Amino acid sequence: MNKLIEPLLTILASGITAAVVAHVLTSRREELLFIRQKLEDLHLALHRYTISISTSFLPFLSAMAGELDYNQANDMLIQGADKCDKDAFPTVERLIGIYFPDLEPEMKSILASRDRLNQLKHDFKKDCEHGPTSKGPWLEPFRAELIRSGELAEELKRKIVLHPI
Repeated sequence: MNKLIEPLLTILASGITAAVVAHVLTSRREELLFIRQKLEDLHLALHRYTISISTSFLPFLSAMAGELDYNQANDMLIQGADKCDKDAFPTVERLIGIYFPDLEPEMKSILASRDRLNQLKHDFKKDCEHGPTSKGPWLEPFRAELIRSGELAEELKRKIVLHPI
């Protein structure tokens, strides 16, 4: 009888072990696919956000160069608002907050750059309220910060691509 039970227990133990190993491997694979998908979603949302933010500042670059007045640039911004991807930023914020908090410092750098652009735009607006544009120190700092903002976004995209899964 012992000779019959021992092989049956061995077969049973082997089957259970195989099932546990298969379950663990399948679960890990599903987890990796899930995280990879979230990284792809984050990359795409960041790309859409970068395009939206850049195109919203471009008319003011032309205004600071004297090609448009402030009101014309603002009108272009309002007209382009319909085409702006309003879901991109909340998606980036949510994905980083929930799944990739290690990328938060890079996102904060992008937001700080956006704040500097907004401050330059605000200062330019105040200058425009006092009459024709003084050709003050707006154009080059604005252009440099716009470029810097794009570089920061590209750096974050690179970190997303290289992010460990």
